[in-house]
Amino acid sequence: MRYLVRLSLVITFHILPLTSLHAQQRDRRVDLKVRCMNNVCISPTGKIWMISRCGEVYSAEDIHDTWHTAFTTDDPYPAGMTFDHIASFDNHTAVVAGFIASKEARHYDFALRTITDGHQWDTVYFGRGTHWIHGFCHLADGHLWMGSNEGLLTFSADSGRTFTVLRDTAFERKQGIDDIYMLSADSGWIAGHGNRIYSTHDNWHSWHRWPTPLDQKLYTVTDPHDQYWVTRIRSWNNHLLAIEAGMSFFTPLGDSLHWQHTWQPLTSFEVDTMLGNLWAITDNGQLLCMSNLEHRHIVRENLQANIDYICGIHDGYAYLNTSEGVVRISPNGKADTCGHFTEERTLTEVFDKMIEEYSEYCMEVLPTFLHGDRLWRNDGTSIYLQDALGWYRIAKPFNIRKMFPDPDRNDRVIILCYDNRNYSIDTAGHMESFTYHQPLASFVQSGLQNVKISTYVGGCFHYDQHTIGYTRQDNRLCESENTVDSNQHKIRNFSADSLEHVLLQMGDLYDRFPTTHDFGLEEDDIDLKQVFFGELGGCTSYSGYEITFVNRKDDTLIISGNSNIDCGDYFPWMLPMTVTGDSAAFVSYQPLLWQALRPMMPKGMMHRNFLSNLSLIGLRPCDLLFFHDTTGMGSAINESSGKYTHVALVESVEDTIWIIDATPEYGVARRPLFYDFKDAPDIYRLKNHYSKHETLKRARTLIGKPYDNAFLPDNDAYYCSELIQ
Repeated sequence: MRYLVRLSLVITFHILPLTSLHAQQRDRRVDLKVRCMNNVCISPTGKIWMISRCGEVYSAEDIHDTWHTAFTTDDPYPAGMTFDHIASFDNHTAVVAGFIASKEARHYDFALRTITDGHQWDTVYFGRGTHWIHGFCHLADGHLWMGSNEGLLTFSADSGRTFTVLRDTAFERKQGIDDIYMLSADSGWIAGHGNRIYSTHDNWHSWHRWPTPLDQKLYTVTDPHDQYWVTRIRSWNNHLLAIEAGMSFFTPLGDSLHWQHTWQPLTSFEVDTMLGNLWAITDNGQLLCMSNLEHRHIVRENLQANIDYICGIHDGYAYLNTSEGVVRISPNGKADTCGHFTEERTLTEVFDKMIEEYSEYCMEVLPTFLHGDRLWRNDGTSIYLQDALGWYRIAKPFNIRKMFPDPDRNDRVIILCYDNRNYSIDTAGHMESFTYHQPLASFVQSGLQNVKISTYVGGCFHYDQHTIGYTRQDNRLCESENTVDSNQHKIRNFSADSLEHVLLQMGDLYDRFPTTHDFGLEEDDIDLKQVFFGELGGCTSYSGYEITFVNRKDDTLIISGNSNIDCGDYFPWMLPMTVTGDSAAFVSYQPLLWQALRPMMPKGMMHRNFLSNLSLIGLRPCDLLFFHDTTGMGSAINESSGKYTHVALVESVEDTIWIIDATPEYGVARRPLFYDFKDAPDIYRLKNHYSKHETLKRARTLIGKPYDNAFLPDNDAYYCSELIQ
């Protein structure tokens, strides 16, 4: 808080330049902060409507306009409403559907409708019971069809003013409707739950069921209990296209269907009914525009990873929903963007409100600092500077995790984004990738004083945390805090130098994911799934760890990682680690930290494998660990032997990683890996099974023998390489 007070004085007395034309032209638009942006619709006149899953509606007059708030949920509306679809019939009329209730009835069988350009909205009843609208299709003449997860099919012929239930169950049985595509008021297609495709020629008074790709055995059912849904259906150029079970298929239209896989996997497609083209997005990020199946024009390549859906087609342009805003793309690839900005408020008004609401946490929500002669600020999505007219945006990198002054330049800041990369941004808004050089060198130079390791696991009804702490005494880190059963923790002090050496290497792999070569292993030596996925910990909702280091100058360094297990994304959840210090932040994929810290964690400490990649990368008994040491005796050994100064034999990896080796201090001993070693080893594996068995058996019988300082054979003493011969 003292820092915040000093900062406010700087803001008050900082002398700003006189207003100029350049200052007036700066970007002062307010970020819209759309929550869970969900869908977009383009009216017949080109007006754009956008909805969020959280119950918000915005509109823009055209692609070059800023957004205007058309609807936000307020207290009278029931909680849990979701907006999934929007249809617009003219500049003033729109209908929103999803999982929506009225203020009075509290039944989820309503849609929202406006005829006043969003100034006033009415709830429109469309069915009986609780229904989540999944299938949605409208025509410019005012016809609208909606299909629910319960199989309800309802229809409006007057732009959503009234609805008629066409079917209250989905055809043969109660199955959800996922997609509707109508060619006219009478003819169209429906796809949905339970592996179903239907067509009609009389607006669903009668219908015909067609075979699906699964019916024609174009793919194999791996689990008979899974739902194989057809989630997309389009009729185009005398062909039918569908997406089922995440795969794309097409078939010529005729008396029968003969499905086949599309020429390459498609994630989305939409028909330009005016020009007759088909727009499609491929799984490798290409945007295609096709006049027929043989002519596939690549409009754009390398689309953002999260762009897998075409929102609509209007006047020959495709509209895509992106993190930067709604993008309109022409067939020749020209793009225009309606960014997520509004001019209904000023940046200063927004920031003042945030400071008032989050006064206690202001520096976390709205980080601000003076660097050079400029005041810098970020709100998580954009970088701002201040002039005589107030705040203005210089860059919008999106998803900013941390921002720091650049110690080498007073006109530039360094940011860490949620893409796990660092960037530099100068006062002109130029943004480029940034690479740290030994990012923790200054922190380590002061020497470690305290280390605290915390692991946690939580869910809807539980939260547990274990903590172990160490304080430096001379050159040892001695246990000072333990919330785990201390009887299981036998090793109570560790080398501070060894841990400092590992921290220095944290920047070695901060900009890329490690390969098997980084672990010193061959591809066939390890189980990649076991390596990178670690232990998920059962049915918990989230798990993680936080390691806090404090040096002798009281600078703090935090290394953390977490996993939301319910998210369903199976990424290497232990990696990356987020490394945050007082003057830098980056992510690291360096596995050495886990190897160094795991012996410091008691056996009963939850999720010890979170901090141990060696036990997960397939390290096996009798693997050989070769070490480097360029100081003292190690330097002399290195000069005589070539590359390595020490070798150890892996004895066990079932819990703690134990090794057998011979050293002057301990003789031949069995001890945990990384107890005293400063350098990570190179790992080698004996391929002959008999040799491995005999080597390990012999080494175990020699435990307790003295170290061979004379380096002589047959004297019942052993040096390291002699032990494994």
